Order: sequence, then C-alpha cells, then structure tokens
Amino acid sequence: MDLDDDHFSFTYKRIAYNLKFTDIICFEKQKRIVIIHTAQTDFQAIMSTPELLQKLNDNFVQVHTSYIVNIKFIKEVGTNYIILTEDSGSIEIPISRKFKSQARDAIIMKMRSKL
Repeated sequence: MDLDDDHFSFTYKRIAYNLKFTDIICFEKQKRIVIIHTAQTDFQAIMSTPELLQKLNDNFVQVHTSYIVNIKFIKEVGTNYIILTEDSGSIEIPISRKFKSQARDAIIMKMRSKL
C-alpha cells in the first residue's frame, strides 16, 4: 500500500493515479465506485469505504454514507448540509443523522486549529 502524507494513490482500469490531498474536494460513493471530485476533473476508483478512510489524512471527514469531504473546501455548515466551494462554483452535500455530531465536532476542531 502506498501511504504518503500528502498524496492519495489509487489504481483504476490498470492506470495508477497520484493526487494531492489539497486538490481533492470530496469523495462520493456510488455502490462500489468512488468518485473523486477535484477542481479540474473527476476520477473513479473501486474500493470500500473503510479502505478509503484508511488512506486519508485528518483533513477529511465522513458526513454521509456516500460522502467524505475535505475540510479545506467547507464554506458553510448548516443543520443538515455542508456547502463546499471551489473555483467553478459550490456543491451542497447532505449530512446524515448517523454522522452529524461526529462530523460537526471534527469540522469545528479542525477549523479552530487553523485560527
């Protein structure tokens, strides 16, 4: 396994990719496929959620069964949603009840450490 502090490495259809964590906006799960959203383009990979979480650093928080977000891109945290901003616009992502308190605590702690 390629564990690097500032890169996310994965393989899809026999092509190896190496993305910087700072470029990744969020991960979206659709059954077995993980869609990796970056500012430039989207990538796909096949992996389980636990496998994905194991490869990530502490800037990523799971807010929903289908979404893991990069705290760096969070603009607004609502009661049941998060708004992520990037150059081309903003994305609204739901927060599920299952992850609400855990995600809010992690986001607040990370934002405090930035100040």
